[in-house]
Amino acid sequence: MENLTPKAWWSSRRSLFNRILLSAAPVSFFSLLVVWWVFESRLPSLEITLPSLFLGGIFFLFFFTLANVFYYLGPLTESLISPVRVLRFRRSAFAAGILLCVTFIFFPVIGNLVAAWASSSSEAACAM
Repeated sequence: MENLTPKAWWSSRRSLFNRILLSAAPVSFFSLLVVWWVFESRLPSLEITLPSLFLGGIFFLFFFTLANVFYYLGPLTESLISPVRVLRFRRSAFAAGILLCVTFIFFPVIGNLVAAWASSSSEAACAM
């Protein structure tokens, strides 16, 4: 695996990268539905409607494309810094890229969980 060129190694991982992102999207959507259902009273401004679903799909496609453009940073960075432990660098950079992209996919869920938590703590502060 170490003897592959940066372009060949990263190209062989692109389909895995895309499958992970594509499978994270429905999980994120259903997680958002659960957050909405559980914290409905704390998140009165969270509405999941047909236009918001359509816009969410458009945003996902835009960021999916952007993630694939940024995917080229892997082989570019590798060729610029020429790491000594090539395979370790490749695996670490690939994992970091997936982690960053999946975090962006789950950002609506994380943001609404934070909003629900902040809403509950401000209600508790007002009750005192």
